Amino acid sequence: MTAGCGSQAASPAPPSPTVAAQAPLPQIEVASSEAVVGKNRFTFGLIKNNHPIQNISRVKTIFYLLHGSSGRVEAVTTASFNYFARDFKHTAENSAATEIGGVFVTYPRFGSTGTWAVQVQLPPKVGGALQPARFSVVSHGFAPAVGTRAIPSHNPTVAQLPLTKLDSARPVYDPEMHRLSIAQA
Repeated sequence: MTAGCGSQAASPAPPSPTVAAQAPLPQIEVASSEAVVGKNRFTFGLIKNNHPIQNISRVKTIFYLLHGSSGRVEAVTTASFNYFARDFKHTAENSAATEIGGVFVTYPRFGSTGTWAVQVQLPPKVGGALQPARFSVVSHGFAPAVGTRAIPSHNPTVAQLPLTKLDSARPVYDPEMHRLSIAQA
């Protein structure tokens, strides 16, 4: 080291790069409220740096039935991005939906109840396999299955009450709408 009047110490060489820092991979966020034995509409989002990914149209999904710390592949499907907010106006009421943009949708068949995991494989240019997300499959869901009859409800119609008692807070634009109950529709 040289020190003295008019001389400067040599600056250290910049550190040589070792391993390039990898960008964090997206996380899978299961959006389906329940999964039941049989065919399901399974929805999920991909989140990277706290923002939803919307620029990938298709991904490969692998579903595992878990047994302790290991799992067995039960289904392999392709999920497509459903951009449900495409035509929404950018208003305060729509802000959450327009920020999310949409979800990935696929239709796996689950053969049994238990703890399952979904792994998403991104296109090679984007990243590869993501950390699996766990979810439960139950024998019977709480929501009515697609195509089944709606649960009967009792909501009064103009046959039981005068129209002013049914909807007195605002003008009635379509009185015909109040003639059928939800169960009759």
